[in-house]
Amino acid sequence: MDLNRLETKIALAIAAIVSSARESAKLNCLNGVYNKIFVTDIIEEFHMTDFLQLRVLTLNCWGIPLPFPFGSADRKVRIKEIAKELATGKYDIVSLQEIWSENDFNMIHDAVRLVMPYSFYFHNGYAGSGVCVFSKGIILETLMHRYSLNGYVHHIHRGDWFGGKMVGLCRIQFSGININVYATHIHAEYNHDEDVYLAHRVVQAFELGQFMRNTMQNCEMAILMGDLNLRPTDLGYDLIRHSASLKDAWLFFSLALYIWTVDVELHWPGITLPIIIFRFLLTLSIGFFFWYGLVCLSSEEKALKMTISSMHIQLERFSCYNFFTKRKKRQISAV
Repeated sequence: MDLNRLETKIALAIAAIVSSARESAKLNCLNGVYNKIFVTDIIEEFHMTDFLQLRVLTLNCWGIPLPFPFGSADRKVRIKEIAKELATGKYDIVSLQEIWSENDFNMIHDAVRLVMPYSFYFHNGYAGSGVCVFSKGIILETLMHRYSLNGYVHHIHRGDWFGGKMVGLCRIQFSGININVYATHIHAEYNHDEDVYLAHRVVQAFELGQFMRNTMQNCEMAILMGDLNLRPTDLGYDLIRHSASLKDAWLFFSLALYIWTVDVELHWPGITLPIIIFRFLLTLSIGFFFWYGLVCLSSEEKALKMTISSMHIQLERFSCYNFFTKRKKRQISAV
């Protein structure tokens, strides 16, 4: 389909915002983008007079529910303000990251349910994925893929491994259009020059692109939203964009504000050998005493919650279908 024709038929308004900067752990820069929105072409023909306007928003909320300095500063105040903004009804689809507390998710859901009545939280990992979606359009079904590599278990000071990074899919029907919304949060970079997590982030980007390419056949539009922690010049960025034939909404619609955040790696002075031994012993301790006793059970609980939530969506769809089918049969019988 001719792209120029598509541009005349469809106007897609993207409300892109920048993730919150961490006061002491992140550095604001002006030459890249981390929170990204990607879109595919519309593959369904529209009349020249048809017009679709869609406002989507993605935000890393930095909502670690621990006392500062271990957790996020002013978390409750910021979450309330975010919920207040979303409740204005400006946005049609919203993807949030780092909503680690289910209480925060429920609070946002209660605040926006009049304007965005449909929502889904992706349960995954020990601490949860932190990724959720709110929508004005009905969520027809959901699907989730957990990335194969997700940081190192002994890097407790990072926390990425415990978060269960993943990509979630919500099939949404909006204004008669079937839209695949992909929400994700890829592993943080921390240090660009000495990126010890590079292999993990490349694997996650590759799996994300493959997941999208193999699940977007039955939709008219696909939108990828989330905190990708990638520069436009990174290998992972190209893997995602080319694997799924995506267009960067920031570049494509010229609405971008190129601000991104970089986590700063802290290097502690000391002797290398004792640090290696300490990490090795720490890994053994976690493996034997922590993994089987706590993490596995918590991960199973998250998986069950995820399955139950997806089943509820399916049951609601079938219940509505059966209700209208029976009602139609009664009307026909009455006639």
